[in-house]
Amino acid sequence: MQISIKETVFVYMLQDDEEIRWHSRSHKHGKNEYEIHYFIQGEGSFKNASITRAITPGSLFFSTPEDTHSVIPASKDFPVTYYAILFSNECSDKEFSLLLSDIIQNKKNYNVGTNYRFFFEELKDKFLSNNKNRVNSGIHQFISFLYLL
Repeated sequence: MQISIKETVFVYMLQDDEEIRWHSRSHKHGKNEYEIHYFIQGEGSFKNASITRAITPGSLFFSTPEDTHSVIPASKDFPVTYYAILFSNECSDKEFSLLLSDIIQNKKNYNVGTNYRFFFEELKDKFLSNNKNRVNSGIHQFISFLYLL
């Protein structure tokens, strides 16, 4: 089972006007591309398709290829901090495709708590590594996390 990690981002205390404009823009990703946003702190809302939900510490939002989404900070006084992982389902594994379908159909937002901060930091480091084994290790950790959802 293999997925491709396209991008991983850590946004710390989103306060800068230019960064707010960039992260607040409505956008969607390409075919077979999914994105997870995991919020550690701050206040605001996450617009995902036609649904807008409050950002709370520990909230996690899952966007599908069809979902236009954006991060909307409430104010600079309570800036949001979050991780985003953009990945592509490029495998033909039926079990993994069913897993993604299940996540999408059941719930596109979760509250997993704030204890995953170091988990997402470790994933980011692995995904940015030049070492193929570290990248693959991160992919397997990430897939395991998806099964937990």
